[in-house]
Amino acid sequence: MNRLALSVILCSFALSCVACDDSSSGDNSSGGKVQPTLKLAGSITQQYSGNIESVRVVPGRSNPSAVAVSSKTKTLHYLEIAGDKFNNYREDFVYSEENVENEFTNSAVVDENMTLVTHTIVTKTGDKVTNCEGEIMSIAYDSSTQKTNAHAVEVGPMPDAIAVTPDKRYAISADEHDSTATWGKCPVGDGITPSVSILSLTDAEGAKLEKPVRVKKITFTVNSSKESREPEYIAIASDNDTVAVTLQDSHEVALFSLKAVLDSEGDLTENDVKIVELPKNPAGSKAWPDGVTAFDIEGKHYFAMAGEANDTIIIIDDKGNAVANPWITKREVPTEYPCLEDSGFPGVNYSPDSVTAFVLGGHTYVAATLRYAGAVIIYDVSNPAKPVFERIDRAGKGDLVGDGTCKGESEKSGVYPEGISSEVIGDVAYVWVANEGDNTVTALKFESMK
Repeated sequence: MNRLALSVILCSFALSCVACDDSSSGDNSSGGKVQPTLKLAGSITQQYSGNIESVRVVPGRSNPSAVAVSSKTKTLHYLEIAGDKFNNYREDFVYSEENVENEFTNSAVVDENMTLVTHTIVTKTGDKVTNCEGEIMSIAYDSSTQKTNAHAVEVGPMPDAIAVTPDKRYAISADEHDSTATWGKCPVGDGITPSVSILSLTDAEGAKLEKPVRVKKITFTVNSSKESREPEYIAIASDNDTVAVTLQDSHEVALFSLKAVLDSEGDLTENDVKIVELPKNPAGSKAWPDGVTAFDIEGKHYFAMAGEANDTIIIIDDKGNAVANPWITKREVPTEYPCLEDSGFPGVNYSPDSVTAFVLGGHTYVAATLRYAGAVIIYDVSNPAKPVFERIDRAGKGDLVGDGTCKGESEKSGVYPEGISSEVIGDVAYVWVANEGDNTVTALKFESMK
């Protein structure tokens, strides 16, 4: 196994740095709250290699913990916050592949000893891509032998996300196809069908399976505008039943009942689920939704999505009704944050990618990674119909400063934060960020304003 060099950079919880600057919070002139409710108590960033795309909280440990996935090196890094620094308590190297197009793109944690990872598989004959497939890797650690066992379960083509039900009984993957028709990696069209796969994690008696079993599949084609319905990301509500799937290339979200799908005969199609078109931003750009997260307000289920190509955070209820669509602009993002103006997508400068929700101090928040800004933006969604910008903080090395013009590739952050995950322990929220551009993991620590 090729051990990766580790170095702690930026600031610890006891030190200060640009990522810990609290000046952007609560400034009403820049779109923030008049009375902010969150404060940044510190930040840690650690260097890795091999494309850090995904990070997920590992629950149930005494210290705040997470697993970060290096997509290229097929390595899982388990880390915890100990005092004012990261401690890497385990590293699982799964295997090496010569084909760099085959990646571990996303992950979901079942428990402290089992992580599920999406694995894209591109088959080549010579230099020509001839097939695009996918599987879910179940990576289980045996604490008694200190050995890791990996099992593969075939799913649909090029899976890009996976989520686990809160009760840990099922996992659901988004098998997107990733067609090159829309900037993807798979040029093969014939015989490649985007899908959502449902996997059972337990047997009939509720005991955890060593290897998940795929029990259902939902296939997708195109919408009425002939835009490909490619599943991108999955979120599951606290009821273990209501599921939201972003369909990125068609600017839609699919909603379905997991129980209804499991009770149905055979596999299903897009005609068996509810599909909702998502709103554009005020400049007319379509959403291209990426990450999605679930949260509850007063017993009702909501989903928040990252509009990757229209700089919005789209909030819907569990019936698919659009509740709010806040547009991230220069009013929320200070000029020193990098940005990129893309003429093909009006009103887009920051490119939100992934989202996570957490509750702290009686408020519910949604945090999103901003790829072009190298930052995390947070909204208070306690009233989901009226989300309020709370604050923005740097992720990664944060060594690039913009000038507010958003002109040219050089203005785009090299941090490129993608995956995000959060947990609340006591009176503190920890937001973990996977920074693909500079191969780092950042943990942001938030406390309620007293």
